[in-house]
Amino acid sequence: MSERGLENITKYEYVGMIPWSLELLKLRAHKKRFIENEISKNGKVKFQTDTVINIKFKNKMKNGKQFTSAVRGYENLMSRLLNHFKHLKKTIRDNKKEIKLSNNKRMIDKLEKSISYLENKSDLVKGHYKRIKVDRDNVIYREIKADDLRNHLYINGINFKGRHYKFYKRTASKSRQSQGLWILDELYEPMKEWSHMGLSLIGKIDVASLCAYESLVSSSLESIIEINPKNIFVIDDKFSEFEYPAIEVGNDLKAKFNKKAKIKNNIWDGQALIDISLMQMANRGNKGMALLRSHFFKSCAFNCNLQKYLEDIHKEMTNPEKQNYDPTVNPNYTKWKLTDNFGNVVFAKDILLLTTPSSLKFLKFAGKGYEKEAYANWCNRVRADRNIMGICKSEKASKHGDRSFTSYQMINTLDVEKQDIEDLAAFEVDFIKELQGKKDASGTFDEKPFINYLIKNKEITNAYQMFSDIYNINPEVVRTRMFRDYRAKQISNYRTKVKGGKLRLEADYCTVLSCPELMLHSLISGNGHKLISELKDNQIHTQLYDYEKEYTLVRNPHNSQNNFFKSINVDNEFYNTYLNLTNNIVVINSIKSPILDQLNGMDMDSDTVLIFNSNVFNRMVNKTLENRSYPIILNTIVSEPNPVELANKYSRNRPEN
Repeated sequence: MSERGLENITKYEYVGMIPWSLELLKLRAHKKRFIENEISKNGKVKFQTDTVINIKFKNKMKNGKQFTSAVRGYENLMSRLLNHFKHLKKTIRDNKKEIKLSNNKRMIDKLEKSISYLENKSDLVKGHYKRIKVDRDNVIYREIKADDLRNHLYINGINFKGRHYKFYKRTASKSRQSQGLWILDELYEPMKEWSHMGLSLIGKIDVASLCAYESLVSSSLESIIEINPKNIFVIDDKFSEFEYPAIEVGNDLKAKFNKKAKIKNNIWDGQALIDISLMQMANRGNKGMALLRSHFFKSCAFNCNLQKYLEDIHKEMTNPEKQNYDPTVNPNYTKWKLTDNFGNVVFAKDILLLTTPSSLKFLKFAGKGYEKEAYANWCNRVRADRNIMGICKSEKASKHGDRSFTSYQMINTLDVEKQDIEDLAAFEVDFIKELQGKKDASGTFDEKPFINYLIKNKEITNAYQMFSDIYNINPEVVRTRMFRDYRAKQISNYRTKVKGGKLRLEADYCTVLSCPELMLHSLISGNGHKLISELKDNQIHTQLYDYEKEYTLVRNPHNSQNNFFKSINVDNEFYNTYLNLTNNIVVINSIKSPILDQLNGMDMDSDTVLIFNSNVFNRMVNKTLENRSYPIILNTIVSEPNPVELANKYSRNRPEN
């Protein structure tokens, strides 16, 4: 619209949002270059700015095929302007008629203001119509296909309110929705250089990964934390390699059973350990994990007594009577030095965050042999941002108490009979009966269960708060048709939800932590090479449920019977000593265990798993797995790399940027 000079008749609203993130903090550091208006509405303070503009490209479906819409050409544009002009004139006439019929001075004043606005707008539309009619051969009025429009906007940028914008970036969510962000011309260079953290991106690279990683700083944050790079220690990633019976699906998409399928898993993919002192500084000392974000950095950091472990192991290594005695270790703990994965020497007393290269996404663009330099550059970038990292979330318990909702896939993959389903649904059936109301000894209905349901599930998008408030003022509202109809509708909706496989069973989600003891042992050179886990086979450790009992682990997406994982929960002294776990953290063994593949490619960058304590559900899973063998399904599809040069030109045959 800016290109065609129609900006002043185009309706636009501030509907997008940049979440509170490292990106927003950096943008505000350049506040002298743009305007940010403070808006107060309904008691809430918001900020409006034209610094960043989101553009969405419309995609349509026809006969099962996707095609992109075209920008209207001259004839279509003129027709729309003429119709717009006629609509404005009709609205003006209607408002004038209302003025003649109204005796309300307030309404008349409002209508007169509206007429004045509409007349000004109709004059603008008429002026544009005449101007374009004279200038009809101008290239900007030709129809343009969506792909060509993308190229035009990506390469040339856009003009809006007299200022020029360049294509900036696309977050992972926006790429799925055919959206992108454009930024003010004068902010493009400093923000793009900051987003790319000065990486040399010359030549062919993995552009799709770059787009995903550069947007990590755009993630919505709950809070921030200061972590000095001198307190970070990087150890090498460790892999568990073994053979296991599996159904392999390769590039030919054919399933083939392999009795000795080769499995290789990164046992700490996306995982880190953070000292409790940092968690306490972030007011999260009572939490078991914090999902961290920074430049090309994504890691789930688990609350750990990191310094306690180092102090304890140092005492052993400096005691001649201990098996771990090492005469080369400095007996003074404050002077004890360790060497990280990049060859950097770090004082043990300074180590507060332990992570691996799998969390350092910039290494993918560092170039072989330049990893140490790339890490040094990253540390400098973190220091330049005052050592601030973002915290996206921590683990949390189910809002449904000791129960969680199943998905229909979890129910559909059970080998069950009619009575089994009745047993599974018993809790929900009783709950629905309570919502419908029960007669007490005096013969009156107990309405409290439904009112409590309204209060517990109230949202800004439903009327639950209103009906519960009316009930608290006058309980007799339950006798009205309005209330009865509303309750019947809500109960019907809930019953439909239950029929769709959403059953509340004794279960809760836990964030997955893999072999943390091996991470700690790997701090000391050579100690982590043996890969001997504290847990054996299918054992897990969680404070959520009783020890020495069997539980079922299920992860979304759950596709088939092959994805049920049976486990034994065990206590562990090492974890109790050095980890600060909560009920919603589960430690797993990924050494020579199929758990990561069996639970659909699970990794440790804050993935969660649903642990079932339901006797009914666990019994049915056992019955299902006893009837036949369900080997793990192994994805052996090898994708061809598609490196391209970084450019703004769009093509359907390559990733966008």
